[in-house]
Amino acid sequence: MSLTTVHRQRQQLRKEISDGIKESFIPPSSILIHWDSKLIKYLTGKVDDRVAILISGKPDLENPKLLGIPVIANSTGEAQHNAVIDLLREWKVFDKVVGLVFDTTASNTGRLKGSATSIEKTLGRAVLWFACRHHVYEIHVKHVSDSVMGKRNSPSEALFVRFQKDWKDFDQEQSNLVLFDWEVNDDLINVGHQVLEWATGCLASKTFPREDYRELVQLTVLFLGGTVPDFRFRKPGAHHHARFMAYSIYFLKMQLLSYQFEMSHEESKAVKEMSIFIALFHSEAFLKSRLSTISPAVDLKYLSLMQLYKQENLAAATVAIKSVHNHLWYLTEEAVVLSIFDSELDSALRQRLVEKLLTIPRPKSYAPGKPKFPKINSAGTIIDYPNQLTTFLGPRSWLLFSLLNLGDECFDWMYTPVDSWKNMAGYKKIEKIVRSFEVVNDCAERAIKLISDFKDTVVKVTDQEYLFQVIEDHRTHFTSFNKSSLKNL
Repeated sequence: MSLTTVHRQRQQLRKEISDGIKESFIPPSSILIHWDSKLIKYLTGKVDDRVAILISGKPDLENPKLLGIPVIANSTGEAQHNAVIDLLREWKVFDKVVGLVFDTTASNTGRLKGSATSIEKTLGRAVLWFACRHHVYEIHVKHVSDSVMGKRNSPSEALFVRFQKDWKDFDQEQSNLVLFDWEVNDDLINVGHQVLEWATGCLASKTFPREDYRELVQLTVLFLGGTVPDFRFRKPGAHHHARFMAYSIYFLKMQLLSYQFEMSHEESKAVKEMSIFIALFHSEAFLKSRLSTISPAVDLKYLSLMQLYKQENLAAATVAIKSVHNHLWYLTEEAVVLSIFDSELDSALRQRLVEKLLTIPRPKSYAPGKPKFPKINSAGTIIDYPNQLTTFLGPRSWLLFSLLNLGDECFDWMYTPVDSWKNMAGYKKIEKIVRSFEVVNDCAERAIKLISDFKDTVVKVTDQEYLFQVIEDHRTHFTSFNKSSLKNL
């Protein structure tokens, strides 16, 4: 059998598997759309704009489903909109969309020509807008880093390279680590104790399976003076602009080992300031960010903490507050209603949220359009966390419930005490859907990684799409290479 025949048979088999996946796909009752674009360069030198498009829809759809990674003419909002709409129709999920999940680039969020705006307009109805929460919190900490360290591609980049180069010479014993100085004001001491308790609990319960997330928690605990059993420093990895996770880990390591790592006075001061910010304010907020129901409360708390941070670093806190005000996506009328299902909030506050919502007439229709951010005067007013959440409710807070298209019997719980909600079918049904909302765009980034890894395996775009479906399906069935998984081959 010739190589050409083998290649042709392989292509045909991939097409058959891909077509079978599409034909057997059962659309969830409600979905969120995820998309992300990237310029892809092939070994041939050819360059294409590609957009990864996925849907999520727990509990019906256990994992996000890749619809495709088509070529687009350019990365404008219009081009991305066209690709998204085409695939929604092709997979017969156009009428199932209840929300959009996106990175907060201008091509996505532009009021007139942004892809999110255009997608919602083509859908012909208002849907929920969920800015990727990982992306948002990385924007916040990047702005603080630029304020403290200067713009990237300057001091911080060079500092990371030096630290990576000197790593082999460090004594990594934990006896001489440079820790957080608890000689600060009482407010920051309270924040430090709260974060230490939270992070220690996460390690004990093994909350974060991802190695980099766990490392960030471990370094936070160490810096705040806690104990991490069997801890060993990991060699510094790659650092790049795509994700600030690596930056956060670098800063904490540099501070902990600063008694050995030679830095100038200015560098040492900046690394210390960044380590304090990351440990006290960033780590917890970032690592909690993928949880939909706590998102409004986390954002409001973060804003209130920035007022405390002014006592430590006025310039950096001011930059962070400005960044937060530019990304109040989860304090809009449409999204703040998620707080009703936040079990971490006081029961009395959740009751007040529902009582306030019931006083607001339910609109008969909702005009599509970019959500309007609330006006929060955090410059001269103390943020009343978490009680201020009730002030953000409005008529469009009913949108979530309208999109779920549930009968009136599913809302009986709203007229009962909060303690009885967990026993009522309507509440449990809505809570299950809302808690499973994927409010991060990691799945789209993984799809971009997929095409980056396999872009040169086959040449034709259609053959690439078949291959992506086959790979995704294989990874769904074989998540690891241990014996139990291999037995299913």
